Amino acid sequence: MKCNVTIRGPHDVCAAVPRLLGFVPADSLVLVIVAGDDEVRVVARASLPAEPWPALADGFLPLLEEGQRYLVLCYVADSVQADRAIAGAVALIGADNVIDALQVCAERFRRSGQQVWHTMKPPEPPWDKLGDVEHISREQVVAQVAGPERDVARSFGRSCAAAKRRLSAAQVDPMTVVEDLLAIGLSNPAALDDDAAATLLVCLGDCRVSEQIWQRFRHHNAAVYLRFFLNLVARAPRRYVGPLLGLTALSAWLVGDGTLQVCAIERGFRLNQADPLLQLAATIAKNCIPPQNWEQMLTRITADVTR
Repeated sequence: MKCNVTIRGPHDVCAAVPRLLGFVPADSLVLVIVAGDDEVRVVARASLPAEPWPALADGFLPLLEEGQRYLVLCYVADSVQADRAIAGAVALIGADNVIDALQVCAERFRRSGQQVWHTMKPPEPPWDKLGDVEHISREQVVAQVAGPERDVARSFGRSCAAAKRRLSAAQVDPMTVVEDLLAIGLSNPAALDDDAAATLLVCLGDCRVSEQIWQRFRHHNAAVYLRFFLNLVARAPRRYVGPLLGLTALSAWLVGDGTLQVCAIERGFRLNQADPLLQLAATIAKNCIPPQNWEQMLTRITADVTR
């Protein structure tokens, strides 16, 4: 459901950020970017180490544009650390462009430089129309793409090795094999046993297969693909999970789950930074490309490939 709401003050800011991010941030610096028409365009979050600059500045700089205004929120318990981080962000942005700067901790907030803490109000209309935000941490999102325990990965790895031998002996087109497995998995991911899921993972190692799959992504089916990919990620050993994380990142982006998108990219890059699908997903995230642009992007990519 789409619902337009108005941010009237710090209570609304604190209510908005978790809903815009998809989780309640912790140890984070959050930049809410407001366009000239007073519409929130981008919400950017960065983990907050003890000395956040200049690393965070490098991450936020590409997002700064003329005519924008900003809300700066720091989610840490230490007020000194919060004021230091906020001061760095304000210096980067320019004080005249900052609407408000808040430290948020538990159910309280204070304006940077002030000592008075305020208790957050419960959601009021129209925020109550958006429902409650699930108190999920970034670590819980990371866990969705972290992969299986060692024993499960070892067992599934043996299934993948056996599947690779079968496919090599049969000399079949991987896409022919994938079609039937995709139909089953998209309908019910749990219906794929380990042998079938392993066969699919091995086939995804062929870039032609993963390319044909992501070119089928549309807004109406992205959630189904994402559910299926997360089921496979939970079983896949490290050796075979790279292309799958790229598909997971793209489908997460299409459903609007930017946090899951970034977490999938981060794990994928730790395994293989050269993966083209992960690079595509990372380019989308870095440039804050909205999912609404997907069909237009797909048309351009397909045209470039066929030239």
